[in-house]
Amino acid sequence: MKVVKELIGKEVLNRDAVILGKVSDVEIDPNTQIIESLILKKGSISETLNISKGENVIPFDLIRSIGDKIILRDTFEDESWFVDLYIWVIYFMEFFLNYLSIIWKWIFNLKLLM
Repeated sequence: MKVVKELIGKEVLNRDAVILGKVSDVEIDPNTQIIESLILKKGSISETLNISKGENVIPFDLIRSIGDKIILRDTFEDESWFVDLYIWVIYFMEFFLNYLSIIWKWIFNLKLLM
């Protein structure tokens, strides 16, 4: 595949522009012919000497862009709904606890009056 040949050897960077390694192989689903993941070799002297066994497998879903280098996206980038939900839950709990303390004070005051 032409696309696979173009990917092999490209540097892969995370969102902070830290080089994670170079693409050494590509995993493709044999049925759909869709790229599933990239296999990276860690760039070091041991790789040059072919004595390195360190590999990272990067799911293709984590790729943000492919150009001269491959840039990965943040894993929480598409999960902003989760942050919104978390803020909503915190707000709801604060409201509930506030309401509960008002009820508790009201019940406690009723007991004192009796």
